[in-house]
Amino acid sequence: MSIHDSAPNNDEPSGQGDGKGTRYSPDLWEVIRRAWAGHPTMSYAAAVKIVGERLGIPVPSKGACATYAKRNGWVKDGAQRADADTAEPETPVVESPVPERAMAQLPPFDGSGRQSPADDASEVVQDAADGLNPRQRRFADFYLISLNATDAYKKAGYSGTGNSAEAAASQLLRNLKVQAYIAARQAVVQEKLEITQEMVLKRWWAIATADPNELVEYRRDNCRHCWGAAYGYQWIDEEEYMAAVVRHRRDEDKARDAGEKFHREPPDGSGGFGFMKSRAPNPDCPKCHGDGHGYVHIHDTRRASAVARLLYAGVKEGKEGIELKTHDQMKALDSVARHLGMFKEKVEIDVSVASTAELEATYDREMELARARALEFKGRGDRLKVVGGGE
Repeated sequence: MSIHDSAPNNDEPSGQGDGKGTRYSPDLWEVIRRAWAGHPTMSYAAAVKIVGERLGIPVPSKGACATYAKRNGWVKDGAQRADADTAEPETPVVESPVPERAMAQLPPFDGSGRQSPADDASEVVQDAADGLNPRQRRFADFYLISLNATDAYKKAGYSGTGNSAEAAASQLLRNLKVQAYIAARQAVVQEKLEITQEMVLKRWWAIATADPNELVEYRRDNCRHCWGAAYGYQWIDEEEYMAAVVRHRRDEDKARDAGEKFHREPPDGSGGFGFMKSRAPNPDCPKCHGDGHGYVHIHDTRRASAVARLLYAGVKEGKEGIELKTHDQMKALDSVARHLGMFKEKVEIDVSVASTAELEATYDREMELARARALEFKGRGDRLKVVGGGE
């Protein structure tokens, strides 16, 4: 029976339990005994509290511990007595799910009846499966959520701030057992989601090669005079023209009533109707000289292609108008290149050879290996062309 088989069982006789119809495993009692016996001032209440907090499992009450200790002849290390001061108030134990770990040895005590904090990676509470103590496991679990080692270090319960916390978190992240645990958890997630390196690489490639013009364009279209009769101001239709005439007369009346001069010319309809904003500029237009009118046009993202939607990262409305946000294409391209090993690698050649001929042979061998790697990377790149390009 292990420590974690010590949950109360009310169907069994009290036996070595606390007299309330519960039973705890001998392993758990032994851990409590070591905690109590290891310090001369440790009380039963403090011992069961420490063990309960450390293991995160239900533990006996102070009274049950005292009864069991006297019945089994517990003595302090280096002393010949089987009881201890039990005047401390009993601390209620909050039950929590039993983790799959075992306790090999409790950390040292600081003389106050409480455990000394174990703020480094050398805690001695070990797990039979992965070799991590509870705090290391919490660190790894929080790191998998945020991928921020310092944040995970603090949330796991370690002390330290600023540079000291950052350095300790970095050191803990380099722990081989922590790395193995993180890799195993990530592998499980990848398997559940059926995520492969090829899928991630294809997504990077699609983002890197997407056409931003499918989402937003800077256009230069015709001005109002480009296609008007005799290059006059061209209106969309008569309704727009009449609305302008009404506004002009209203402004004129306001100026006259205020005793002010009104110099603006009335709308001129001689340019005709039929203006279309998206029409190309007239290179012979005397007003814009063929440059037209420039403006930013954002496409309806609901109609964007699947690849363009991968590039799309949302919009932001501010004082300057609407800003369309996209994912970083250069960063995605850099990720693809690094994955394929396209950046030049430093080739180290041992020059401690006996002759020039041996040096040349070594050089030829290393270059042949480099060419083989280049062909392999080229093959991977060719297989990616089907993504986004449709080739």
